[in-house]
Amino acid sequence: QVQNLPLVVHQWGTTWSVNYVAKRFQVKPFITFQNTTLLNYSKYSNTDNARAGAANGNDPQQNNINSGKGTEIDHQFTPRVYGGASVNYQISQKIDFNLNPYYYSKHTFYHADHLLSDDKIIRGVGNIRSKLILNAKLSYSPVKAATVFVSAKNLLNDRSQEYYNTDRMGSRVLAGVNFQY
Repeated sequence: QVQNLPLVVHQWGTTWSVNYVAKRFQVKPFITFQNTTLLNYSKYSNTDNARAGAANGNDPQQNNINSGKGTEIDHQFTPRVYGGASVNYQISQKIDFNLNPYYYSKHTFYHADHLLSDDKIIRGVGNIRSKLILNAKLSYSPVKAATVFVSAKNLLNDRSQEYYNTDRMGSRVLAGVNFQY
């Protein structure tokens, strides 16, 4: 049976950003504050007329998509604070240096497999801790159509997850050439 979820989502947020330019120096910081509230949320994905036991041994008459009606919860999936900056310094006509830090606050990700567990072991929950990442790039343009660069990612070597079940990436250095034609 196809049925619409009774879920209602209220999200508010604001982003502040500034762009400061002084000759060869440019700074563009930004910060976002956000909050999400879920109304009528239920962790169950079955309808009330599902067969008994279909919802991991739970009674579908009581534990179904409608069992959260009237509830209001604070959604933890999005970070409350996200911010960063682009700091660029043009060393010369041909050499450019860029720093790019960003930060987000802790948040919790609930994956669909969280709904499938009923063996009393919590699965499908990703507790993402707050994180500050710092990236840098040095580029050189010997001619207008070509740029050679060296880029360093995650200079602070933070190996914590950035998203649910993703690789724990450490620092890395990349080099390359860009051509424009």
